[in-house]
Amino acid sequence: MVGGCVKARVVVADISDIRESLLRVFDAFGGVEEFVKPDSKVFIKYNGVHFGKEMYTDPVVIGEMVSIAKDVTRDRVYVMENSTQGNFTRLVAAVSGIANITEQKGGQNLYLDEEKPVMVEMGEERTSTKFPKILYDNLILKKRNNVLINIPKLKTHLMTTVTLGIKCFQGLLYDSDKLVNHNYKLHQKLVDNVKFIQPDFTIIEGINALKFGHFPPQALLPECVVPTNIFIGSDDVVACDTVGAKILGYDIDEVEHIKLAAEQGLGVGDLKNIEVIGDISRFKERFPYTPCRECPSDVRFIRGKEMSCVEGCYGNTLLALLYLRYDFSGAGGFNIIAGKGVEENELKDLLPGNILIVGPCTIEENLDRVREKYPDRKIYTINECNDIAKITANLGEMMKIEPLSMVPLDVNKVLEILQQAIQNGLDANLPL
Repeated sequence: MVGGCVKARVVVADISDIRESLLRVFDAFGGVEEFVKPDSKVFIKYNGVHFGKEMYTDPVVIGEMVSIAKDVTRDRVYVMENSTQGNFTRLVAAVSGIANITEQKGGQNLYLDEEKPVMVEMGEERTSTKFPKILYDNLILKKRNNVLINIPKLKTHLMTTVTLGIKCFQGLLYDSDKLVNHNYKLHQKLVDNVKFIQPDFTIIEGINALKFGHFPPQALLPECVVPTNIFIGSDDVVACDTVGAKILGYDIDEVEHIKLAAEQGLGVGDLKNIEVIGDISRFKERFPYTPCRECPSDVRFIRGKEMSCVEGCYGNTLLALLYLRYDFSGAGGFNIIAGKGVEENELKDLLPGNILIVGPCTIEENLDRVREKYPDRKIYTINECNDIAKITANLGEMMKIEPLSMVPLDVNKVLEILQQAIQNGLDANLPL
């Protein structure tokens, strides 16, 4: 307590040697031994949303964190994620190199989409949610000295402005539960995740920062990557995210989930009450969080005026569309409708191709109208706000792209990895 205000400390460390720089972050909090004990099980949560370059936490950083933890504990060090829908974690870890470096450094890959779940209740609505049993047993029921270290990547995000420590915990959920409230309710959902299970320490990997959102087409990556060469670390995830957001150019009043987390007592969100060790004054750019390209002109995308959530139907569909267009030269000539409040005249004279209707409120309002006007067209419907796998599958079919062609590995290797995951209990939504 300083001056009557709760204080937090956040380290912003320039990266020279990765291992030494990670240790320097922990040194400001008494050293890594303050968190990792000789009998600790260590769980390292990284950002592995997808295997696209710069979308995941740098594998070398993950490997060094495993090595640092192994120097202290005699127990296991787990490296874990549950990648975004439309993908699966074992594949992301293989393509990115995270799986190999984890094993080389003596860690154990933990693919959360292959783990057995338990049912828990989350948030004020007490939503019934599947949660990995191994985490529930070791980090909630039997916490003791076990440690949860969170290593997100420094990125902007179309739906949440930034994706840092708090947002990274969306990857603790199974795909079926990621579908729930992935709309205008997403911001509170992210806070509820961290209310349920908080990290002991957060280090934001900022070797590079990603602007123009979290899911850029690889063809446009040179426009989206900014070298920043920093780690941002704290034992307070809200304070860590507050400083990370500031470095990306945003106050927490502009980042709803960080603001809510601070208001609901999960950490410090006021920069005046955060001791920042390191210089952040040099970061003056405001990194855009919306995509650097608009909807292609040969696709008609009708967005409802009353409700069309960027956190759900609209945002996910736009990102998948841009990904398929710029990385795989996907064909156009079709139509997309997302959201509520579509006027009758907007449904006239659609492009001659097929029609994709995304989201429950859109289907309720528009499906019958579209069927009546265009009885000879193929109409695809997606009943959830955030069914990325089905969005990708439907767009892939319309744009003439096979799902397996999206993976930068030999098809037989992909099928081998998929079979391994299925044999180990894979629970994921895939565009197959």
